[in-house]
Amino acid sequence: MKQKRSTYAIYARKSSVDETRQVQSIERQLGDLQRVIEEEKLHVSRRQYVEEKSAFKLGRKVFAELVKATKKGKVNCWLCWHPNRLARNATDAGKIIQLMDDGFLLEIKTPTKTYYNTSNDKTFLMIDLTFSKRDSDDKSEVVKSGMRKRYERGFPPLGFLMLRGYGDSPLSS
Repeated sequence: MKQKRSTYAIYARKSSVDETRQVQSIERQLGDLQRVIEEEKLHVSRRQYVEEKSAFKLGRKVFAELVKATKKGKVNCWLCWHPNRLARNATDAGKIIQLMDDGFLLEIKTPTKTYYNTSNDKTFLMIDLTFSKRDSDDKSEVVKSGMRKRYERGFPPLGFLMLRGYGDSPLSS
């Protein structure tokens, strides 16, 4: 049986499109991945999949393109900085594992770990993806709690403008 050649797709993602936040995130990820490519002499597809969108919600266009390219056989391995760059929701995590189960995705490599298409590695990958979702859920709860406390202290929700002389907020007088 002929072994498939490993062709890697590079995937990098930052959560925010705001230029002042996570300024070096994509550049840093790509730099770390380039070192892995050079050290391990990986065969990489010409296309880089770079996205500036949160992985907490569904509907990431670039991730969908990566999945499509994998199903078409253009790539069969993924290279990313950390599994949390790939998914922070259960649906996308399930898609990744399903690609492995169906034989389209042979491995996911990060600078510190390689997840092969084996029962153990898929389990560890799913655990890491689940922790990524948990981290996002925890951050959401912390933000909601902070917003409630802010409101209870008389401050408006972020995004609202308080005008002097209106309402009884400590900001108006």
